[in-house]
Amino acid sequence: MSQYYVNFDASGNVSGFYLDELHGDTIPETAKPITEAEWQRFTHEAWKWKFDGERIREKTQAELDEENANLPPIKKSPEQRITELEGESVQTMLAVAEAYETAVADNAQREQEAVDTMLGLTEVYDLFLQQQETIQTLRAEVDALKGGVS
Repeated sequence: MSQYYVNFDASGNVSGFYLDELHGDTIPETAKPITEAEWQRFTHEAWKWKFDGERIREKTQAELDEENANLPPIKKSPEQRITELEGESVQTMLAVAEAYETAVADNAQREQEAVDTMLGLTEVYDLFLQQQETIQTLRAEVDALKGGVS
């Protein structure tokens, strides 16, 4: 009759299964003998079982939750990564488009301010020219008055 064994790592998790007829002298000394029924049950869901130093037992939900919380992140498939990168590219393009639109709007505002400034300067220049005309007219009138008084 065959003898089945299960071995555990330092934290008590299943690290391997052995059969004396198959593994012979290579079975670790730390491996625990189990029945065929236990072998079938343990191999079906090896992640659920733990050796606590005294007995082989099913892990508590808290132990399973802690193990799951400490698992490394699952590596994404190339398709998932491509989809993620496409999404990031779209977000980047939207951000660039928004920045461009903001720059265009800012530039349009600056151009309008420049136009407004030029219009203001034109009005000031027109006033200056009107004043010069008025001054020349007044000088001419003053000169005429001076010429008529003498």
